[in-house]
Amino acid sequence: MAKLLPLTQRVLIDAEALQACVRTLATRIRAEYRTSVPEEEIPLSVVIAMNGAFRLGADLVGQLDPNTWPDGAGPRFRTQISTVRSSSYRGTSAGPMTLLSDSPEQLRQLFEDRHVLLVDDILDTGRTLAELRKLVLAYRPRSLRVCVLLEKEGRNETGVRADYVGFRVHRDLFVVGYGLDYDGLYRELNSIRAVGALPQDGRPLVEGVLGALPTGDSHDR
Repeated sequence: MAKLLPLTQRVLIDAEALQACVRTLATRIRAEYRTSVPEEEIPLSVVIAMNGAFRLGADLVGQLDPNTWPDGAGPRFRTQISTVRSSSYRGTSAGPMTLLSDSPEQLRQLFEDRHVLLVDDILDTGRTLAELRKLVLAYRPRSLRVCVLLEKEGRNETGVRADYVGFRVHRDLFVVGYGLDYDGLYRELNSIRAVGALPQDGRPLVEGVLGALPTGDSHDR
C-alpha cells in the first residue's frame, strides 16, 4: 500500500471564511435570478456533484431559503435537489471519469424546462463540469448556471467556466476538507487544508474571488 501524503498543518481557508463565502455566493445567485428571471416562483433544480460538493451544496441550499434572508427580498424558488456522482481521482492523480446519474426519465423531470444550478467542489481540468453540462443541456433546461467553491489557476483544459466561484487556489495545491478528500479521507474537516508539499514559487496559495477572503495563512512564506 502506497504511503499517504501528509496533511499540512496550515489552514488555507478557515471555517468562518467558508461560511462567509457560502453566504456571498447565495446572495449573488439570488440577485442574478431575481433580475434575470421574471417568474414569481422560479422552478430551480440544484444538482450537487458528489461526494466532494455535499457540504457546499447543503449549506448553499440552506441559504436559498427565503427565511434566511435579512431583508426578505429575493425570488422564491420551487426547488428540487438531486445529486450526480463522477469518479476521476485516485489519490492526487486524475484517472478515467465515470458519471453515475438517475434514469433518463428522472433526469427529464429534473432538467427539462427548469432552471438548473450545478454545484461542484472544485474546477480543475474542467472535464467533470464539461460532462455534467453536456448531460444537463441534452434535456433543454431554461437556464444552466455553475457554482464552484474553488477554481485552480491555469488548469482548465475544456474552456468550461463557472458562473460563481468562491476562491481561486494555486494550480499545484491538492486541497482537502469541507467535502474534498484525499483517498476518501479528510472530508469532515471544517477548513480547507492541503496534502503534500506546498508550492514554493511565492505566488498566493488562495485568493478570495467574491470578497470572502480566507482568514487562514494563504501565502507561502
